[in-house]
Amino acid sequence: MTKKIIAFSILLILSSCAEVSQQEKEIKKVLGERLKLSMFDTIQYGPNKMLYSDFRKKFKYISVVYLEDGCKPCYPKFLEWYSHQEKIKSLKEYEVLFVIQGYNYDSFISALEEIEPWQNDCYIIMDPYFKFVENNDIPIWILNASVLLNSDNKIKSVGNPFASEEMEFYFYKIISAN
Repeated sequence: MTKKIIAFSILLILSSCAEVSQQEKEIKKVLGERLKLSMFDTIQYGPNKMLYSDFRKKFKYISVVYLEDGCKPCYPKFLEWYSHQEKIKSLKEYEVLFVIQGYNYDSFISALEEIEPWQNDCYIIMDPYFKFVENNDIPIWILNASVLLNSDNKIKSVGNPFASEEMEFYFYKIISAN
């Protein structure tokens, strides 16, 4: 009887380790899905504005980082991404696009500058009416994690590609593939 219990326990442990988590299932489900950004016409780049279509023509891959103005953890998250500007700018076909749920670009920039001085050279879309979340059928936690898109706006990976060496390796592998 004891041998059967031990064998059953081992089988249970092995099968539970192989079980895919709900988060992994949701990530696998969104990979290859198209992220909708066409509801935005313009992008802020420092003091200038440009057409979204012109921005998208410039870069084969973009990471879309969704943040909320007034969200205390969002400002350090923005600055964390910004800390990788040197790597980002060295990649010709890659850029980061911040989609900020908020009404006022200047107030978002001011809040960032209160935390840490930085050069205002990032691509930002202000989304005062939640268009980004409402028009994309993707779990909000995935949007909050950020997504890497290819030239067809299809999701290639989820998460900050600079968060770890493993993520960075995977990121470079994606953007170097044809």
